[in-house]
Amino acid sequence: MKKLLTLLLPLLLTACGTFQINVEFHPPEVTIPAPSATLTQMPTEDSRPGTAITPTATPTASLTPTLTPTPATVITGATPTAAAPWWECYARAAIEPSQPITLTAIRMLDADDGWGIDALTGSILKTGDGGDTWRDVTPPNGVYDNGGLFVLDENTAWAAPYTVVNFGNQFGGCPDRPLIAAGIVWRTTDGGQTWLPSQPFAVGRAGLSDSVGDYAPVSIQFLNARVGWLLAALDSAAGHNGSWALFATADGGETWQRLSDREQIEAGGGTMPIYVYGVAFTDEQNGWWGGNSLGWGVGDKWAIHQTGDGGRTWQPLALPAPADLPAGFSQFDYECGAGKVTYLPPGGIGVDMACMLYNATYTRVHFYYLSPDGGQTWRAWHKTGGVDFLDAAVGWRLSANTLQGYDLEQTTDGGQTWTLLKTVYWDGALDFVSDQLGWVIILRDGYPAALARTTDGGRTWVEIKPVVAP
Repeated sequence: MKKLLTLLLPLLLTACGTFQINVEFHPPEVTIPAPSATLTQMPTEDSRPGTAITPTATPTASLTPTLTPTPATVITGATPTAAAPWWECYARAAIEPSQPITLTAIRMLDADDGWGIDALTGSILKTGDGGDTWRDVTPPNGVYDNGGLFVLDENTAWAAPYTVVNFGNQFGGCPDRPLIAAGIVWRTTDGGQTWLPSQPFAVGRAGLSDSVGDYAPVSIQFLNARVGWLLAALDSAAGHNGSWALFATADGGETWQRLSDREQIEAGGGTMPIYVYGVAFTDEQNGWWGGNSLGWGVGDKWAIHQTGDGGRTWQPLALPAPADLPAGFSQFDYECGAGKVTYLPPGGIGVDMACMLYNATYTRVHFYYLSPDGGQTWRAWHKTGGVDFLDAAVGWRLSANTLQGYDLEQTTDGGQTWTLLKTVYWDGALDFVSDQLGWVIILRDGYPAALARTTDGGRTWVEIKPVVAP
């Protein structure tokens, strides 16, 4: 199942009218010698080879336990008693009919139907006309972002609300609300017309306290209508002092069981990355973990964690360094680690690998790793813009060029070769549903600025002005 696209923070769209997108948005310059994920020099030939690499270890089969759905117990103890569940305290700002909206995430299913998230209100939206108009289908309570929404099809989706205690009403919160002891996940099977909540499940930091100050879903994934996982950051406002927990369901999200958490792994003598970015499973037992500890000098330079027992235990897998390392990697010490991970059907994995150079500016550089065969072999390339794959073979990327623009390229062989389609002057989050039909949320200085659509595989783009349906 292809990912739901994600961006960062809201920015109101101020442009008017429909236009052919060519030079409306210009990415900022960056410094040399180390290219950043915003702009860097890339080769200019139309077809360029990828790098085939093989990991130093291969995933091994582990135990295959049966996940039995059991109702979770809400932790109480020292937690103050709230007058209402915490998610009811997070009231969203209203969106009005015909109101222009800025989408921070989009997941299209075909030429007409798709889901999205409004950047300004955290509302979950749905379109039936290709993105021109959107209906508010948000669950009864809660605020949402991309990390807490998974769309299986036109009718079926799950949504986990988030909360940040320390920022109070700035994000629609309640400054006097007690700490959180339990979370929920909403589910719909009728396209968002109705939602049912899961049984509350304990989210306290195991071994440390029975409640948390902040609860933020990082990623949620379902393989089918029954089996899914939820990774959540706990006390996320505490930075590296926060924690995380991985939950799973085998009954469609009615109940959730904690499989593993940071304290449990560390108590057993294991280590996991400090920062978490998501999980992606290829089947009910085999999955991949995106996380790193950049800036803390711990962990392997090129590694990703994997599980063979459905998420109960995790082991690091070392990957060879990409062949196209920029010059700065030979001049300065550096560390790298996995970021966002994406499932690419039928059994592939995509990994955003982030690196930090220990130069004067601590430059960040990104690479994209792709495995078409569940981690047996990998290809990697320098990532300087948006990437989107239909499956493990067909994909698109935006590669920064020397003209302060981006080359939009396509591959049909899993990244071995790339063909130039068009040069544009924007970066963005791509979302293709076929080899011809796709959407992009265009970024300006890292923020959502416009929505556009292509019907010819990316060679031409036309802007969409999304509004709330009348």
